[in-house]
Amino acid sequence: MKTKFLILNLIVLVLIILANIFQFYFINYPMKFNFEFAIEDASWIMLLIMILILAIFSLVLGFLKVKQLDFQRIFLCFNVLLLIFIIYYSADAFIKTKKEISKREKEYISQAKEDIKNDNVTFEYSGGLEMISDNQKIINKTDSIQKKYGINYKNLGCVIVPSEDEARQKYYETVKPYLEKRNGKNWESKMNAEIEKMRKENIDL
Repeated sequence: MKTKFLILNLIVLVLIILANIFQFYFINYPMKFNFEFAIEDASWIMLLIMILILAIFSLVLGFLKVKQLDFQRIFLCFNVLLLIFIIYYSADAFIKTKKEISKREKEYISQAKEDIKNDNVTFEYSGGLEMISDNQKIINKTDSIQKKYGINYKNLGCVIVPSEDEARQKYYETVKPYLEKRNGKNWESKMNAEIEKMRKENIDL
């Protein structure tokens, strides 16, 4: 019987370790799962402290013979509760993020329809500082070419929010058919080629 509970405790402990690793994905959704980073990011010290506290508490209760339960049975119960807590915490964070993304997607779709109506599509992006040019003439002409295609670009800075980037995709999906209808297929390549040509001409001057 003791061997049975020992094996069960080991199985649950392995599941706790796995849950502690994979909660990285659920808590940080929609960030792509990276196994090595998840291992490094996992709160191993905190988890170890919690397991040690549960083990000590189980030993105390085992010595007291609470309801004739021994250490292994009590420790198993605590481990199962810890596993349930980790799963619940991860799932709760995942569900909340999904709901927030869904809410922001609806807002982006509504904004996209309004921008299409005004013929003023704005492509927001993040992940780096905006390039600064000393030539104001080039900046103005670049903006002019982009406006000709019915768009402008807005840099949100270097802070990347994965959930916001995920929701923003709905904006792009909504305006894409409109821009293709307005500017023709491969319009972005044509626009970029036009901007590049303009820059070369102005640099050579």
